[in-house]
Amino acid sequence: MSQRDGARRLIIEGDSQYVGEWKGDRKHGFGTLTRGKYRYEGEFSQGKRHGKGVLWVGDKKVYAGDWVEGWRDGHGATPDYVGEFANNAPHGRGATSDYSGEWKNGKREGRGTCEEFSGEWSNDKKHGTGVLTTSRGVIHGTWSNGDLVNGTLYAQLPVLSKLEG
Repeated sequence: MSQRDGARRLIIEGDSQYVGEWKGDRKHGFGTLTRGKYRYEGEFSQGKRHGKGVLWVGDKKVYAGDWVEGWRDGHGATPDYVGEFANNAPHGRGATSDYSGEWKNGKREGRGTCEEFSGEWSNDKKHGTGVLTTSRGVIHGTWSNGDLVNGTLYAQLPVLSKLEG
């Protein structure tokens, strides 16, 4: 039985197909794998997404970046996140539209800034020291599981206008 090597097209089943390079009877090199509404265009190694690639759902790009053995791993971007990934989740430095900082297993973890708060995070909650800006002023404090446990409010004083007369 001969092995597939080089450029080939393979219909897997129904509406699934792979068009690309093969090595040793496995997807290897550049190719496009389509399964229903999902389409991956990029590099393969030993039959898995590995290297640079883009994942589409219909006509919407849902991920572009690094892949390791079939998982999003390394630097990449989704429509709402840009940064580092590990095991298919945000992990390392990254940013969304409202948060920029460190991530662990898809949750905010470590130092980061989210809209009005800049400080330490754990398990997606404010945890540790930080600074919170409110309409009443700025709070320098310590948080535990998202709750302020102690802090100092530096009140914002009203702006006084010059009186004429």
